[in-house]
Amino acid sequence: MCWFDLDLPDAIAIRQSFFSSSDRRKLIAASALDTDWIAQVKATNNAPYLFICEGVLIQVKQLFANLMQHFPGALFAFDSMSSLMAKNQQRHDIMNKMAGRFDWHISDVRKIQDWDDRYQVLEVVRFGDLPVQYWQRFSLKERILFSLPVLRNAYRLAIAQLGKA
Repeated sequence: MCWFDLDLPDAIAIRQSFFSSSDRRKLIAASALDTDWIAQVKATNNAPYLFICEGVLIQVKQLFANLMQHFPGALFAFDSMSSLMAKNQQRHDIMNKMAGRFDWHISDVRKIQDWDDRYQVLEVVRFGDLPVQYWQRFSLKERILFSLPVLRNAYRLAIAQLGKA
């Protein structure tokens, strides 16, 4: 199995100060929405494929379509947030220091299946669904906030299968 770190050139430059490419790990400086990187991944011939995405789903529908077209049957793990979380992202201690903003949000991540009947959301995990041992990593304030019904679904991780292999 080979791990690919795909990110914009400035982010890859930072990663290269900590990691280097090897037979098992490749660093690719490109936008996920460009399709030039796809040939590099396919050249490894390491199917099945698992794609993990965090915090970059701005042109989401196009990315899903590109991945399914070139990697049918691939699994895709990604994060998503509610509109409430997106509207209040400047309150986050990290996000208030960054110029970039998350524009994409979705109230129910399972609605992705409505975009294309070949998309299947396999699992969704919300903060409120985490086992107790993980809750201990959060501050008391965060545990209280994310236990409130209005915030239980504010941020979640999901995995979807994009078509059939």
